[in-house]
Amino acid sequence: MLIIYLFHPLLGWVALGGAIVMLCFAILNEKLSRQPLEAMQAESRKAGRFADQSITNAEVARALGMEDNLARGWAGFSCKGLEKQLQASRFGSVLTSTTKMTRQLLQVGMLATGAWLVINQEATAGVMIAATILMGRALAPVEAAIAGWKGLVEARSAYGRLDEMLANEPDEENLTELPVPKGDLSLERVVFGFRGQDRPVIKQVSFHLKPGESLAIVGPSAAGKSTLARLIVGLWKPVMGVVRLDGADIGIWPRQSLGPYVGYLPQNVELFAGTVSENIARMGAVDSNAVINAAKRAGAHEMILRLPQGYDTFIGEGGAFLSAGQRQRVALARALYGKPCLVVLDEPNSNLDTEGETALVNAIQSIKANGITLVIITHRARLLSTVDNILLLREGVIEKYGPASELLQAAGPHPVERQSGTTEKAKKLYF
Repeated sequence: MLIIYLFHPLLGWVALGGAIVMLCFAILNEKLSRQPLEAMQAESRKAGRFADQSITNAEVARALGMEDNLARGWAGFSCKGLEKQLQASRFGSVLTSTTKMTRQLLQVGMLATGAWLVINQEATAGVMIAATILMGRALAPVEAAIAGWKGLVEARSAYGRLDEMLANEPDEENLTELPVPKGDLSLERVVFGFRGQDRPVIKQVSFHLKPGESLAIVGPSAAGKSTLARLIVGLWKPVMGVVRLDGADIGIWPRQSLGPYVGYLPQNVELFAGTVSENIARMGAVDSNAVINAAKRAGAHEMILRLPQGYDTFIGEGGAFLSAGQRQRVALARALYGKPCLVVLDEPNSNLDTEGETALVNAIQSIKANGITLVIITHRARLLSTVDNILLLREGVIEKYGPASELLQAAGPHPVERQSGTTEKAKKLYF
């Protein structure tokens, strides 16, 4: 633009006017296409997540004849995204074509202005041609930006989502390295709720476990037990209150530093494509002695040896080649890998047979013997007698908390096992 202006001020003003017109088209394109493009991205992400969930639950979908319903559900999300994409594409096509036509008209106008200057002997023919070419080159990037605006909006939206997600994450590079934790766990008036819900899931929960103590969290379904487990291991952050490990907020511990000292068995077992030993070693460098030691402590060593290649058996994606009980026992061994000071087990016996449950009881006794702080979430009274304390959670509030011997004695002296695995004693304790 500056070079064109140096050729002749009139040519410069024509070029500047053309640039302003092109800029107005770019702003108009932003106003008209931003909302449909962002809506299209949101619907596309929903469709993608729905498809992933459908594939994950393919066996249930097949067994229950849900394929057509799932296909219609995915198509519904996809159609909404395509409608928004079509709307944005229409705006984009009209503006792209208009912008291209405007740029060509501006070049014609520049050529006409240059010709008028040549006729009046205020410029040469070379200046006329050069100014026309330069203006076309100067405005071409604006036209290209409008044509590729969809990619710019997608990149900006992705950057915004990442920036929002990482805004509250601490900078682990500058964090002071804390000493190896011993397992002193305390919760101080912890409150947690999900965005968009009026009532919190966890309400003013407080308790303290010294290193080596064990706690069983019991209660009816939807009481908030699994949510509390995620808060204890630092997966989620409380809205109010704090979860402390050895006096430090567990949320400020660098995960790479804290991870080796925490064992976690979620209610929905998640394994990775690889061998048994790789999964027990948490997909890191396999220390054979540590892997076997963890499997023995979990009572899974004999079970693993019976697999086709033992510890080197490939288990498939998500442990697809193992039964539910085998996956749970491998995941328990993973939780005990290394030297954890805090172990949280969420329904560790939900898929275990009698042999597996016996191995689990022995594993709990081994955990306690090694001075590891243990938190178990369970519905079965057999595990309650193995812990030091019991916490009864109802609707996110602690209803009872105290030594296991006292609470079990108050619940009744003679438990009678039923097919469901829940004893009369546990029922009295819960309700």
